[in-house]
Amino acid sequence: MNEITTPSITGAQVIAIVTAALATAASFGFTLSAAQQHAVLADVALAVAIVFGDGIVRHGRSKVAAVIAAQAVAPKE
Repeated sequence: MNEITTPSITGAQVIAIVTAALATAASFGFTLSAAQQHAVLADVALAVAIVFGDGIVRHGRSKVAAVIAAQAVAPKE
């Protein structure tokens, strides 16, 4: 049977978590210039986009897996 598997933790999630952690660390311990603050905000926005994109891909894969599973148990004509 064809099964689509997805990892529990993806590279996109790791990148997003690291980016958010760096932004949090910067907000608590570092003095940043205006340009650096803009860069951190852009990185956080990118991390959010990566997580949402990852969610969309996972949703699509689960729909495909459901169709494959349904076809496997459906009676043949």
